[in-house]
Amino acid sequence: MDIRKIIASLEAVPGLHSVRSLHEEEKAHMLSIEEERNLGVWACLGREHTLALFHDSSFREPAGPIVMRMGDDVFFPAVPFPEVRAQRVVSSSPGVDVDRFLREEVFHDIVISPGDASLLIGFD
Repeated sequence: MDIRKIIASLEAVPGLHSVRSLHEEEKAHMLSIEEERNLGVWACLGREHTLALFHDSSFREPAGPIVMRMGDDVFFPAVPFPEVRAQRVVSSSPGVDVDRFLREEVFHDIVISPGDASLLIGFD
């Protein structure tokens, strides 16, 4: 699997931009600061490859439910991401702390619009 081809294909999708592959150290840090109820982020970070990227309001609607309720508890599940052709593909929107880490540390060298949302995609 050629990660560069996957990244290039995602950057060609309307509404997506600034796609980067995460290093193991970055993934470990994100696991340490993400909320346990954000199951989707945990799933993305647990895959062999994890990409971080941003999307604007022109990007399509999620390919599945982004909130799950079990009694009084709220969880954020992993969501399919059909644009990536790989094994065990999942996506998720990070919580506030991981979003801040992405903007300030991982993407520190580019300007990300405050209105754009971060996204993780994990796959094997």
